[in-house]
Amino acid sequence: MVKCENGGPEVKGGLDCWDLAGSERVEKSGVAGEALKETNDINSGLSALGMVMSQLAKGQTHISYASNVLTKAMKPILTGDARVS
Repeated sequence: MVKCENGGPEVKGGLDCWDLAGSERVEKSGVAGEALKETNDINSGLSALGMVMSQLAKGQTHISYASNVLTKAMKPILTGDARVS
């Protein structure tokens, strides 16, 4: 909460920053082991986020936030004042 100097109401807000770099191409990167697991997790999260954003944009009543850790974490952002287009 931030109290306004002019005596106005207190303001509450938040800012979340997410680095959603592009998908990882396993064939081109040649990763293996732990790096391969991380690459697959990145791709899975981005796919799930794309699905959730598509569902929101279409106005569907059931949104599958629980399908991935990333979409679970971003649910408060995507259901609040965030814009999806």
